[in-house]
Amino acid sequence: SPHVEVWMECRKDGDGSTRVTASFMNKTHSYIEQLSLQTAVMKYLKIAIQPMSGTSLPPNSKGAVTQVMSVTNSALGEKPIVMKIKLSYFINGEKAAYEEKVEGFPNGF
Repeated sequence: SPHVEVWMECRKDGDGSTRVTASFMNKTHSYIEQLSLQTAVMKYLKIAIQPMSGTSLPPNSKGAVTQVMSVTNSALGEKPIVMKIKLSYFINGEKAAYEEKVEGFPNGF
């Protein structure tokens, strides 16, 4: 999105799942409100999403809001993690929504 950048860091959890932490960066001089992230994954993946740490991003901030997801890959080593995300929020009173396909997760996750 032209306003928000999403950073995703992943690490292995002890149970074999992958812990993905999404951090949100506000690239504008305006407040971003009612931030929401929805995800969809293929059937070989299971995802559990914790609530966001907040829904408001201060202007020019990085990492003010985070969201943790736990992904279990039943096709580990065969298929990578791929997710579709939908980011929605309000900026200057107007609703904005963007959909993106997230790929490029390391092999073995």
